[in-house]
Amino acid sequence: MLTALIISTCVFLGIIIIEAYRKKLGFAHPTTLYLIFHGISFVYQPWRMWITSDYSRFAELGISPTEGDLIHALALTTAGLLAFWVGIGLLASRLRVRLPRFTPSGLSPARMLAVSLPFLLIGTWSLLRYVPSPWTGTGPILMAATPGGMVYVETTGYLVHANLFIASALAVWCVCWRFHPLMALLAVAYFVLRFFNGWGRWSFVLGFLGLSFLYLWQRRKKWPGLGLLAIIVAVMVFSNLAGADRRVGAKLWRREVGLQQILGDRMDRLIRFEDFGNYGSIVYVQMCVPAQTGGYTYGAQYLKLFTQPIPRIWWPDKPTRTSPIDLKDYGNFWGGTTSVVGAFYMSWGWAGVTFGMLVVGTLLGLLQRAYEVNRNVTWFAVSYLLFLGVLPLFYRDGGISIFVSGFFTVLPAFVISYLSRESLERSHARRPLTSLPRHGL
Repeated sequence: MLTALIISTCVFLGIIIIEAYRKKLGFAHPTTLYLIFHGISFVYQPWRMWITSDYSRFAELGISPTEGDLIHALALTTAGLLAFWVGIGLLASRLRVRLPRFTPSGLSPARMLAVSLPFLLIGTWSLLRYVPSPWTGTGPILMAATPGGMVYVETTGYLVHANLFIASALAVWCVCWRFHPLMALLAVAYFVLRFFNGWGRWSFVLGFLGLSFLYLWQRRKKWPGLGLLAIIVAVMVFSNLAGADRRVGAKLWRREVGLQQILGDRMDRLIRFEDFGNYGSIVYVQMCVPAQTGGYTYGAQYLKLFTQPIPRIWWPDKPTRTSPIDLKDYGNFWGGTTSVVGAFYMSWGWAGVTFGMLVVGTLLGLLQRAYEVNRNVTWFAVSYLLFLGVLPLFYRDGGISIFVSGFFTVLPAFVISYLSRESLERSHARRPLTSLPRHGL
């Protein structure tokens, strides 16, 4: 086990050293985000388990892996990292693809306000209609348990999650007014409200991450300063706390508990990075597939892309899953996330991990290249950077959740910024508060 840990860590550190030498990465880059995810989930986690002999995660999952299973999981994740890196760092940069070049543009504040108004109204209505009170926790019962998972009753996810339109509109407002303190305060207030009510922790974290990317883009910076980095770390800490207790924010507000008490009670959770316990999930997946399942999914889980968009109120018998394999049948995998590596392994085994991660890396590399030639196109930059903000969800879950998050956060921002675009010359003629930087990063 120790040898496997050392080899996998050396591969990880080697890629970091090479990328540092090339000096092409920034904070808002798919490679950086995957290296952070991989470092926490597949380097830190197995080392922590081995050093502390804390294998309680496997007991929670209901499995008893052998040393061979642990090594196999490390090999899978390392192969996935290498394939991803080859795709995004080598293939994507060498493919002769004609990238689109759009006309540089800024934002018209008047048109932006007009276009964003419907999104704000729908989002506010959803907030008031479907989201429980942040102080009392009372609200309508929206979901019911079924053998396949939780489903919405007497409503649809489109209406429930429409409150995320507010975050998209506020993100574009922040860009238009160059993160004026008032705009930033509105955005922060929305995300703080999400934290205090525990509404979708990941939309709270990833929304703030997207705002950070937009801030760095507008300030023409590649990496966050110490202040912004400290805020990002604090957001991650509070998200971790909310993972243990979704009502922790409201309890803090009502002074039912103190921050020191919460940190003390949940320090073990913070050290374990339970939100990124994907190493245990990979061990679980490779123990079940194909030995216990008898085969692979062959990508059937992604057929939900065609079934999930149809509201259940129109299709009452809509299947909750399209995959022939339900990992919950082989242990306690409730709430578990396979990661993108685990999802590809479930589909086609080692070939799925190698080819799938290679394709994902190549596609993300091409998107990054398109962004680099269109940095002064506001609507493109805003849409892409908000997409990067939700990308860690794909790395962690490996399913179609990124499309759901993209629909409610990236798509509205794209519509608002695209319909309110104007020429850079006209944008620069305005007062500096609403003008764009004259050059990209």
